[in-house]
Amino acid sequence: MSDLYWLTDEQMTRLSPYSPKSHGRPRVDDRRVLSLGAHSMFTSVMP
Repeated sequence: MSDLYWLTDEQMTRLSPYSPKSHGRPRVDDRRVLSLGAHSMFTSVMP
């Protein structure tokens, strides 16, 4: 399933300091959310 993501492990490591912290609620996968944004931006498709 990792081949479905637009971002590599190295890119996610560089972006991780900018991710918000969890405040008692379980977080969704940041890579999944950022990949959706990248896909929308690159294909000009808005969800």
